[in-house]
Amino acid sequence: MYIQSEPYWINRVFPLFDQPDLKGHMQFHFLAHEDWKIISNTSSLVEEKAESQSDRAQSDFEKQVRTLYGEEWKGSQKYWIFKETLKMSTYLYSFNVGPYCFVEYDGIDGEPPCTLRIFYN
Repeated sequence: MYIQSEPYWINRVFPLFDQPDLKGHMQFHFLAHEDWKIISNTSSLVEEKAESQSDRAQSDFEKQVRTLYGEEWKGSQKYWIFKETLKMSTYLYSFNVGPYCFVEYDGIDGEPPCTLRIFYN
């Protein structure tokens, strides 16, 4: 799955007022199958199995998920929280979700070091 954050379609993901000269910070939380990878504009702050969610205070998002799916979502789900984006237009935000594999290069040869990942299915 992926999203094309074009101004008209991004309102299906979150409510917004999209205008090119208005930009803002965004932060996203995802709940998906534990074997899936989520790729986004920013790196993830938290990546944990759903069971560990009961050990800390629940966000409104988590409460809604529990209300919709009950306890059956635990065990096979993983929860991601991504870093807040820089100030940007909403149509530039993207994410891909699915059963991806990846190869990684740690970038130690470069100045400054930069990690590179190539995702494939």
